Amino acid sequence: MIQRIQTVYLLLATIAMALLSAFPLADFYGDISYTLSLWSFNDMSASPESPYTIVFNLPLVVISITAALLCFISIFQYRNRKLQMKLVSFAIALVFVFFILIFLYYTPTIERRFNVVSDYVKCVGIYLPVISFLLMVLGYNAIKRDHKKVKDSERIR
Repeated sequence: MIQRIQTVYLLLATIAMALLSAFPLADFYGDISYTLSLWSFNDMSASPESPYTIVFNLPLVVISITAALLCFISIFQYRNRKLQMKLVSFAIALVFVFFILIFLYYTPTIERRFNVVSDYVKCVGIYLPVISFLLMVLGYNAIKRDHKKVKDSERIR
């Protein structure tokens, strides 16, 4: 049953989370402009030196990779729909934590430390987790619908 609609949703969510590493999450403007991506926080000048190490971005990296892997693994768990629903719901929770980290920890910390203003509009990377979140929710609902349909058909027998 790999050809189900939830497979498409979960595969697109996996791709969106994987593309997150290629695009910046936010730009910060002030005396010096900075950009926050999944892998780094850099100065946008000619010599991009990061004021933070990779450890600063490590929670974002771990969360995004884990959510993408959970979505991808759940595609192949079509025979065990309960496990598939648990994996997808955990991935949804991880993406929600990703948002909380970005908007309640990373952005305020950077704005306070460097006296800059954040700008998300031009950054494609901030929209990808939203797309992934919505696709995961759609996938979860499709799995739940399949699970209900199978339970109803077994009850009739």
